Amino acid sequence: MASVPNNEYTNQRPNKPIYRSACQPYHPAMTFIDYLTTKKIDAARFSVENPVIFDEWSRLFDQVSAESFTVQKKFLLNTIRRKYLMR
Repeated sequence: MASVPNNEYTNQRPNKPIYRSACQPYHPAMTFIDYLTTKKIDAARFSVENPVIFDEWSRLFDQVSAESFTVQKKFLLNTIRRKYLMR
């Protein structure tokens, strides 16, 4: 049985789905501000009152998927939501 060569660009066999690389954000259309809005967090207040955590989270969000970010910050998100709840 002959093996199917790997595709040099995707490192996947040609009939398999193409997965994103770790370098590409999974959510190119969603910004960190949009994400905070979906979580009912006031991004403006959060960025002014807690800029260190806001910047750290923003950088991390740009590197991982929204789902991964949620899993990593699940319990912290609840605390931040209570503190900076959108009105």
